[in-house]
Amino acid sequence: MKNEILRGEKPKRNVIVEIIAATLLIFFVHTFISSFIQLQSLKNLLAFYTKYTTETAWLMIASELLISILLFMPRLRKWGLILVIPFAILGFYIVVTHYRYPNDFGGLLNTLSSTQQLVLYCLLFALALSGLLSGFRKQKSKTEKEPSVVFT
Repeated sequence: MKNEILRGEKPKRNVIVEIIAATLLIFFVHTFISSFIQLQSLKNLLAFYTKYTTETAWLMIASELLISILLFMPRLRKWGLILVIPFAILGFYIVVTHYRYPNDFGGLLNTLSSTQQLVLYCLLFALALSGLLSGFRKQKSKTEKEPSVVFT
């Protein structure tokens, strides 16, 4: 597989999905670690949005960890990509509807403006969707064999 890429051949769908999953994995691991380290700051921020700050903070951290684990494991990667989509939609919704509130939820998001965060959420959505569409299309099962042609 590595030699195909080096020779300039078109990469297989699996390689594309792995690159997408690795990119998303880096983002979610970074966000998870940052949110976990800055837990009290996250709780203070969530006070603008909900009265259940502790529960919401731990739910966010757990969901980031779950997505990271699912993206890391090849057999469960599809579920990780599926969970990225509602995560991106929810993040986009929060930034759009609460534009006057602070929305620095950890990791890379702390350094971005609201407009940049919207772009990032759109990119997360697009990456997850393209990973799902390109890598998990129905493929021929191994039991189905192409008809063999015998020339006589």
